Amino acid sequence: MVLTVPAHLGFCVSPSGAMFLDIRRDRYFGLPGDLETAFSSLVDCAFEEASDLAALARLKALGVVEDAAVPHHGRRPPTANTSLRDVGACSSISCSATDVAAVARAVLHARAMVRGTPLREIISGLPGPNGSSDRDELCKLARRYQRARRWTPIKPVCLLDSLAMLNYLAGRGHRPLLVFGVTRQPFKAHCWLQHDRMVLNDHLDHVIGHSVILAV
Repeated sequence: MVLTVPAHLGFCVSPSGAMFLDIRRDRYFGLPGDLETAFSSLVDCAFEEASDLAALARLKALGVVEDAAVPHHGRRPPTANTSLRDVGACSSISCSATDVAAVARAVLHARAMVRGTPLREIISGLPGPNGSSDRDELCKLARRYQRARRWTPIKPVCLLDSLAMLNYLAGRGHRPLLVFGVTRQPFKAHCWLQHDRMVLNDHLDHVIGHSVILAV
C-alpha cells in the first residue's frame, strides 16, 4: 500500500498554502496551518514517507490522504509559456455559417451542463484523449472557434467556454487538457484549455497567476 491523494481530489501547494478541489462535492477547501505543513512535506517527498504520524492520521481522517494499492496524484500539465490569444489575432480567420452554428450548439450544450450537472459528471463525461494533435491544425480550429463564438450572444464564462471549445475541438479530432487553477489570497478559481505549453482560450498573464489544482 502507498500513500496517495484520493482520486476525487485535485490539489496544489503554493507559497500561500495548500488547496483542494473536491469534484464530488463541487467545492474548494484548504487546511489548518499545521496540517498544511504536514501535507506540503508529503508532497515534497512524493508521498513516500511521513515524519509526523499524528498529523498524517488527521490528514487521513479529513480524507485528503489515504492508503491505496496504486498512487493517484493527478495530471500536471507543463507550465504554460505561450497563449494562442497572444501570438496572433483571430480576425484574419474566416468562419462559415456552419462554423457559427456548430459553435452556438457547443456553447448552448455547455451552458446546460454548467447549470444542471455536478462537476464530477461533467468531468467523467469529457471525451477521452486521442493521442497527439497536429498543433497547426489545432490552433487553426481554436481560432475559428473564437471567431465564430462572437456570434453567440451568451456572456463568456471560463468553465462554460472551456467546455464548449473542448467539445468543439474533440469533435474534430483534438483533445486539449481542461485545466483548473486557483489563487488563494484573495481566493479565485479559473479554468482554461491547454495544449502542451500553449493556452488556447485565455491570455498567458492571466493564467500564470493561478496554481494548477486539476487537469483532465
